[in-house]
Amino acid sequence: MRDRRPSAVRALVAVLTLAALAVLAGCATIPTDGPVIEGNTGVDDDTGFGVLPAGPDPDEAPAGIVRGFLLAAAGVENDFEVARQFLTAPGATSWQPSESTVVYDGATPAVTVLDATGAAVPEGADIPAGQLTARIEVPVVATIDAEGRYAPAPEGTTTQVDFSLTTVSGQWRISQLGDQLLIADGDFALVFSAYELYFLDPTASFLVPETRWFPDRTSTATTLATQLLRGPSAWLDPAVTTAFPAGSGLDLESVPIEDGVAQVDLTDPARRASSPEQRALMQAQLEATLGPVPTVTAVEMLVDNSPIELPQQPAQVLQDVPVDESPVLVADEALVRLRDGELVGIDGLPPLGDRQVSHPGMSLGQVTYAVLAAERSRLLHLVPGATEAPEPIITGADLTAPSFDRLGWIWSTPAVSTGIVLTALPDGTVAEVEAAWLAGRRVTSLRVARDGARAVVASTDAGGRGHVDVAGVVRDASGVPERLVQRVPATVGSALVSVEEVAWVDEVTVAALGRRAVDEVPRVHLLRLGGPAGAPLAPTPDGVTLAAAKGQRTIVVGTSTGELLVQSGVVWVPQPAAAGARQPAFPG
Repeated sequence: MRDRRPSAVRALVAVLTLAALAVLAGCATIPTDGPVIEGNTGVDDDTGFGVLPAGPDPDEAPAGIVRGFLLAAAGVENDFEVARQFLTAPGATSWQPSESTVVYDGATPAVTVLDATGAAVPEGADIPAGQLTARIEVPVVATIDAEGRYAPAPEGTTTQVDFSLTTVSGQWRISQLGDQLLIADGDFALVFSAYELYFLDPTASFLVPETRWFPDRTSTATTLATQLLRGPSAWLDPAVTTAFPAGSGLDLESVPIEDGVAQVDLTDPARRASSPEQRALMQAQLEATLGPVPTVTAVEMLVDNSPIELPQQPAQVLQDVPVDESPVLVADEALVRLRDGELVGIDGLPPLGDRQVSHPGMSLGQVTYAVLAAERSRLLHLVPGATEAPEPIITGADLTAPSFDRLGWIWSTPAVSTGIVLTALPDGTVAEVEAAWLAGRRVTSLRVARDGARAVVASTDAGGRGHVDVAGVVRDASGVPERLVQRVPATVGSALVSVEEVAWVDEVTVAALGRRAVDEVPRVHLLRLGGPAGAPLAPTPDGVTLAAAKGQRTIVVGTSTGELLVQSGVVWVPQPAAAGARQPAFPG
């Protein structure tokens, strides 16, 4: 039975955690010093970025028109002005490329021209004026929806696209095509960028990102502000909140940028943000979301073209905070920290005896610890200064390594999932968290993000394939975790066939220790949430555990032979001082 009574221990851990994080992180604001960047002067058009494609050549054949159109689609300037030159006037007007994007692999695809009967027309053959079809088939890397959500395609995915062509004044032009953008992966990397929309955790003390992909244009600020006001995706929505009153939107169709200042003119519902604290949080969300736009150095909120009054103190919200980079490990049945190149004991921990301890964890405030015991069947919470041996607060077979969230809950769950994962407070209060999508899988790792609103889970399905899933953490009004809502698209490491452990590297990147089909031994794979996976790091043949503080350079791997591996350039190097210690973990 779930016990939801207030807990003094819970309150203490939460306060200490927030206090520690507040020391490590400052306000979520855009810097006011540094060079001034000349911005757009009041007009939010689409010029000045990306590649410069060529328009159609005179008397180009149908296949050449389609190939030229595909190349020109990388030119996002002025709403794909050059690409529209390959279309008839009605087609150019009606084509909506932002509705969907298909990123395909490789060079410009072969084009097959079909006559009215559906027969292929040989290359170079005379083609009478009229109507015909051109067909391509491309290997799909990913798709992006109208709101910028990136979905990697399963390996081997292809799509067939037909274009209707007709002659206009003796020139072939595309008359009908789907409302989508087809772009080669190389061009995609040049003209699209990932941006984060920032929402708030339910306590309004953390900024929580959701990644979206958009072409690099001067209209990007408008796009980001529009999407931010529309709110998060369905999987994240119940796990976060926003300071903007319901119904808030852009009063103008654009966000003009004048002298680097993005002017966000909001609709009348924004007036309902009557408290200074709420207005400060609105400003913090906009600054964090629009700050990465190259031409933006500051953000101004307005209603009816009048600035919204803000408090003198910006919102005290945290974003992607660092944590202590001294990991906790197990050595000789005791917990130790690796500090300044040597192992040091932790004073005052209660006696553990011969409990077969493994897989330690550490609170974000670095004030308490957790450990698995009795062959991973018991989770113990350890408080320095306690004199009695701790009682287990979670029990189960083959528990996952403990993960502390910032509200004091400690997560660990039996490997064989029934669709429920477990989390507990230090006083023994246990919550059963619904995660129906995990039913029937074997869970190997579960880590809560340091914002407390998201979790990453590594598991293996009944067919033996590994998964890395991200989920929103839904809590009740008291902060008790209730559900894990699976991110859509679900798996972020679609190329991995097995996964042993996962760890948060930063607010939008997780590391996974696992294998692809082409890997002979485990490797650390960097997976960007809502984006393409990065290149895997060097092999770790004996790697069994994984941890990270913040940033790729903090990733460490524990081996089955008792070594702690750290990165040095492109190779993994044992840390001699940690020899014999195992299963590293950082706060969280």
